[in-house]
Formats: sequence, C-alpha cells, structure tokens
Amino acid sequence: MKKLIPLIVLALLLTTAIALADADPTVSFADRSGRINGRMDYTLDLRSDKAFAEETSVTVVCAEYGETYRATFAAGASRATLTVPTRETEKRQNVTFTLQSGSGYQADKGKHTLTVFPLPNVRFSSGCMIGYVGKTMTVTVSCSKGSTVIGSNVFELRDQTGRLYVRGEWKNLGSRLSFKFEVTPDMEGARYFSVWWNGFRLTEIGTGYSCITDLSRKVIRQVDTDEPYIAITIDCCYYAANTEKILDVLDKYGIKCTFFMTGYFIRTFPEYAQMILDRGHEIGNHSTNHRKMTQWSNDSQRLSQLHTPVTEIEALLGVRVRLYRPPYGDHNDRLTAMSRADGMEVIMWTIDSHDWDDAYRNTPNRVVARDKYQVGPGCIILHHLGGYHTAEILDEIIPWYINEMGLQPVTVTELMSHGGRTVPDLPIEDTLTEIPEGMR
Repeated sequence: MKKLIPLIVLALLLTTAIALADADPTVSFADRSGRINGRMDYTLDLRSDKAFAEETSVTVVCAEYGETYRATFAAGASRATLTVPTRETEKRQNVTFTLQSGSGYQADKGKHTLTVFPLPNVRFSSGCMIGYVGKTMTVTVSCSKGSTVIGSNVFELRDQTGRLYVRGEWKNLGSRLSFKFEVTPDMEGARYFSVWWNGFRLTEIGTGYSCITDLSRKVIRQVDTDEPYIAITIDCCYYAANTEKILDVLDKYGIKCTFFMTGYFIRTFPEYAQMILDRGHEIGNHSTNHRKMTQWSNDSQRLSQLHTPVTEIEALLGVRVRLYRPPYGDHNDRLTAMSRADGMEVIMWTIDSHDWDDAYRNTPNRVVARDKYQVGPGCIILHHLGGYHTAEILDEIIPWYINEMGLQPVTVTELMSHGGRTVPDLPIEDTLTEIPEGMR
C-alpha cells in the first residue's frame, strides 16, 4: 500500500496538469485604475494567465456609458489593448469597466476604474485683437479648470484653416498664457485664432477674432495713376430729399459714383437706397450712425459701427460692400486693420467740397472752386447727399471735369483698378472642429 501512494499522488498531479492545460485562459485588466480628460481616447491594457490558442474576442462593458466593446487577443498572445473613446464631462467622473466571460476564456472579476476629468476651459483675454505685418503680435488667453489637465502642458495657437502659429508650454495653469509670433504678409486678413491641446479645440468657435494688416499699404486718399480718371463720392448720412435730383444729374452725364451709406440711412430711407443701386451706382459703408470711430473700443468699432451696416446693406440691397469711409475721416491703424479684415478698404478723399458747411450755404460758387482746386488724375472728391446745392454744383462741375480737364468720373473701385489697388479678401468663417491632416 505504501508503494501505491506515490503513484496515486503522481496520477493526481498529472490529472491536475492536464485539466489546467485544457482550461480556458483567464483575462484580467493589467491595471485597476487610470485617469484622462474627457473626449480623449483611452487605452485599456488586458492580459491573460496564458496564451490563447487561437484569435479570441473578449467583451468589455462600461455601465456608465452603456457601451459594450470588443478586445481581440491574437493567437499565441497573452496581452491585448482596447481603445475606448471617452465622453466630454463638466465635472470629474468615475467610469468603470468590467469583463464578461465568453467562449474560449474566463473573465476575472476585477474592475478598472477610469477617472475622467473635464477639458481645461480656455478663453481669450480680448474679443478683438490687432496685428501688423512686420511686428510681434501677442495673443493672451486664460484658463479655468487648469488643475484637470492630464499629461502634456503644451498648447497650440491655430487659425480657422488649421494653420499652426506657435506652441506654448503652460507651466502654471492658474496664470495667463501669451502666444507671441512675428506677423508675416501671408497672415493678413481676419483670423479666428483657437487654442488646441492634444488635438482638441479648447476655445469656442467664433472667439479669438483677430485683424491683421500691412500698414505700409496706406489707406486711399488719392489713387496713384496718370490715367485721366477721378471719383466723385457721395456720403449718405441723415437726409435723402435730394436723392432724385442728384441721380438725375449723374444720369444726365452718364457717370457712376460711389455712395457711402450709414446704417441709419439704409433703415430710414430703404427706397432711396434701392433707387441709388438701381441707377447703377456703387455702394460703400459709412458706419452705423456717423460717430467718430476712434472713440470706440475695438469690439464696439467692429461690431456696432463697422460690421452692422455691412449686414444691413446686404440684407436690403443684396450687395456685399467692399469700401469703407470713416465718419469725419476719423480713423487710426486699428480701424484700418478691422476694416480690411472685414473685406473693406478704407477710402478717404483728396478734395472735400464743403457742401456740408454752413459757411458755404449761400455761396455754392465757393464749393465749385474747391472742387476745381488742384484736381487731377486719381483724385477722390467728397460730396454729401444732404449737402447744400449739391445737385446744382455737380451739374456745373461734372462737364468741367470732362470737357475742360479731360477727366472721366468713375466709381472708387474702378479708379482703384487704374492704380493697381484692390479690395481686401473677404473673411473666412470659423468652422474648424478638427485639424486638417496635413497641418497636424
């Protein structure tokens, strides 16, 4: 009997070994916890106590997301990974993953708890930023929920095309981050900057608006040309009574002018605005209500006084204006940048007729004398729809320009073409939700 005991033990060991060899692999999570920011992909590492004989899919369940995922172990492998997309969250959230037993494997009862943090909340410190070609531009942002950042502290500044301007390391997420870069000519125009981190946009669409221009290209007071063309411009502010008389004079000589309209004029006299367009004249922007522009903040200039008339004119007349005349000629570099970013060139004047001046009210001949003084190719002459004797003065001065001086009045845009000047490009809307493949 004593001789049989070792044989029995050996048999039991062999039986156990055979049973274990035939048992299915047991799958578990390599780690019991992890953390990540919402919207990012998270990688779960899985392992088994022995290699799989053949390729096998393992079921992973997330109760909080209500999702079931499949991880695949290759034949001969004892490790596998599963990439899981996490969801955006406004506050810290725990997400739990469990394994389910299935054909060809057993599931360990352990769980993997993932802590999902909100993305950092980044905002621009200014609603409208200005930059100039050849200068250093600084774009400053602030961050809330900075303590939730997991991993890299490197942030990127991009525009609405996905173009990368600069990367910056945010060492202290409780402070502001300033992106600095040299402005080059290819950056001109309207730029909607956005801050990106790990491939995710952190700032809202439509924020980060910036206006970049080249100040070496001066605003237009007179077009540099030797060709015999001039432009008569008429500002439309508060009055419309003279509209038909002035249009009849222009028709009489077969010329076209540029009418700069305020938002007030468009809203108050829509029928006259339409009449001007129907007679074939060019329409320009003259602000919302004829206020001095440099007294306003960047945001007020751009939204209230600069862009609002653009939308009003387009809504009423179906015309996207490309020229801007600041009231009283009051402008600065900031206004020039904002106007050009909105697709409009700033148009001043060479000769102010003073048809608006009470001192000239009873002496239209003085206005005519001003219209004639030092006029030549490329000049821009300023008149007003509500000026004193404007129709009569134009009736006198236009044939003198044509017959005595050999100068042909044209629209401002046509005059610009004779001097090689063009209007700025129209802005591109900010719709970027992911970085284009070639710009990552």
